[in-house]
Amino acid sequence: MNRFVETNIIKWIRVICAHYPAACFVFVGTKADLIGHDAQKVRVIGNDLQRRLKRNEQTIVDAIDRELNALRHERQQNDGQTADPNDTTRARERTLESLRSQRPRFLSPQLLVVSSADLTGMQELRSRLEALIV
Repeated sequence: MNRFVETNIIKWIRVICAHYPAACFVFVGTKADLIGHDAQKVRVIGNDLQRRLKRNEQTIVDAIDRELNALRHERQQNDGQTADPNDTTRARERTLESLRSQRPRFLSPQLLVVSSADLTGMQELRSRLEALIV
């Protein structure tokens, strides 16, 4: 499951967020027929996905925080040594602060499902998506 989530979900979140930093996401499972539309299995898969996404997001935020702290420490060390603060360092800090504040948003903690084989659940999915977007 780690490889699937990393390759098929987190990778695309990164690609999308590179162009739209504060993008909003809703996860839709399209093969519900393969698990017999079992609501319990959908909940288990959805909860597992959410845990993995939160763990990945925390890893990213922690890395940004570490880099920010290192840059701030470097700037404090250099204060007084140069008359002009390092513009490159300040620009990097602003970029990192922007990245930290513009994280992706997940509009629903639930995994929405539909069957791509027979389109079961399509109308419910549409209604739920409309409710989340509006």
